[in-house]
Amino acid sequence: NHSITMTKPSVRPLPKYFFVIIFLFFAHGCNSLQQLANIQKPDISFADMKISELTLQDVELLFDLKVDNPNPLAIKLSGYEYDFFVNEASFVKGQQSLSTQIEASGESIIQVPVRMTYGELLDTFNSLRSKDETGYTFKANVNVDAPVLGLINIPVEKTGTFPVIKMPKISIGDLLVKNLSFTKADLELQLNVENPNGFDLLLNALNYDVIINGLTSLSGSTEETVTVNKKGEGTIKIPLSLNILQLGMSAYNILKGDEPLEYSLNGDANIGADLPLFESSTFNFNRSGQVDLNN
Repeated sequence: NHSITMTKPSVRPLPKYFFVIIFLFFAHGCNSLQQLANIQKPDISFADMKISELTLQDVELLFDLKVDNPNPLAIKLSGYEYDFFVNEASFVKGQQSLSTQIEASGESIIQVPVRMTYGELLDTFNSLRSKDETGYTFKANVNVDAPVLGLINIPVEKTGTFPVIKMPKISIGDLLVKNLSFTKADLELQLNVENPNGFDLLLNALNYDVIINGLTSLSGSTEETVTVNKKGEGTIKIPLSLNILQLGMSAYNILKGDEPLEYSLNGDANIGADLPLFESSTFNFNRSGQVDLNN
């Protein structure tokens, strides 16, 4: 008979660091779960509003929104929508996609530009024509993609005021005969400028093209700066010179008479202001009608 001897396999003891690894694995997992369980909505607040562009024609307001991420994990800003109210009525709406990551316990500034033209503003809100500023309400929703919470919308609101700028009003004043002979006529056309704004306007340069009674087209420019006080009026003097020898005696007789003359005036002016942040811009005008001749 053959006997069989059974031997037990040897079991090696586990290394000491194995338990350390297991402990760290579970500790890290529990910590991650705890982080996910404590995810909060980011805090979005209004930081600042400034005027980034201001001219006779339009204005751009820049709203700074501060986003504070209190979480131990990063979040992502995916976009925003806004609604801008004037006189409690929605006036400008907009939206913008974003791909901005905010690190754990970090913060960032979102800049939201709101642009509008004064022409459209005054056409929509006729009551603003008598005001130098108006109130607004800015409402925005910031779209945030956060762990666990997913895509959420966080609202922010701000009220304030911004300036209302009106176009100057230009009208024809007097047409003066400064000198008249059988060879030439020196005239002076006066333009009255009314400033409806609550700040001084500066007319830095003016280009013009004038036709008097269909006689001829007279073009020129003035370089003198004219200040028109707030809520006040000013006068721009345009020198005109006619060659009577070329135009003939009919032109002389017209200028010698006392009948109103037909005129057509086209021009543009470079206009500045003493208002902070105001950028000089071009104001185009054109007028036609009758003007009295003062000899």
